[in-house]
Amino acid sequence: MTASLPADLRYVRVALAVDVPYHGLRAGDVCVVLDVLAPTDTSGGVAGVAIEVHGALGDTVAVVVVAITDIQPLRRDEVFSVRCIHDKAPAEP
Repeated sequence: MTASLPADLRYVRVALAVDVPYHGLRAGDVCVVLDVLAPTDTSGGVAGVAIEVHGALGDTVAVVVVAITDIQPLRRDEVFSVRCIHDKAPAEP
């Protein structure tokens, strides 16, 4: 999927192509690319990207590094949706 990503990815909105369970993120979550990281021996020669995920009100939910192959471009025929990032519903006050 990376073939259709822009050459300069910094500050581009993309979608996760995979789940990142440790951070409660799911494939399809929209994120912003903060930086593109050079491939390393430990990454199997695959470049990485630092991404920031925001909540519905704009707060930062997570900043993580994933492989560039773990993101995909947004498409014109897609829409946003909202979900709770936690498995359980928040406790009522």
